[in-house]
Amino acid sequence: MLIEALIRSGSYSAENVVGLEIDYENKTFMRLQEAYGKSAGADFDKYTMYGGRMRCNVAADGTINAFYGDNGYTEDGSNGQVMVYQPKFYYQRIPLKVEASANGTIIRKETLLLSPIAQAGFKLHPLFIGDNEEELDYAFLSAYDGCLEDNKLMSIAGKKPTSNITITQAEEYA
Repeated sequence: MLIEALIRSGSYSAENVVGLEIDYENKTFMRLQEAYGKSAGADFDKYTMYGGRMRCNVAADGTINAFYGDNGYTEDGSNGQVMVYQPKFYYQRIPLKVEASANGTIIRKETLLLSPIAQAGFKLHPLFIGDNEEELDYAFLSAYDGCLEDNKLMSIAGKKPTSNITITQAEEYA
């Protein structure tokens, strides 16, 4: 609550935190904290949640076979699926303007803060919480739209994306 109050007052500052104020009604964004005045791309590479992302080949058991640039790295699925290695990060959402509706609360404006390290008031992003509630250091995101290859749902280059598939079918193919 203290951090939220400081953010609302404009006096919150922390190291290793990039932020964004999002005004959904006016479709405007403003970079905050260490993101202020920076441009997309290289300015954010020092933060592992951005600069630590990289393509890799992943075996069916989750083993990383190769990273982009390594010998053996392929995009065709011959060395595993093509995935994006995503290092863990922590976040905090602070609603600044909310509105009641028949379907619940609608956030019209909010501050979103991200950090590569645990900080007071921040939560580990749910992507990095495993099936047994353990904290994961990284996650895999698909590099390509899912396709069916050898009766499996895969992320590989040059294949037609699968469409009209149900969640049940996707779970069977995964």
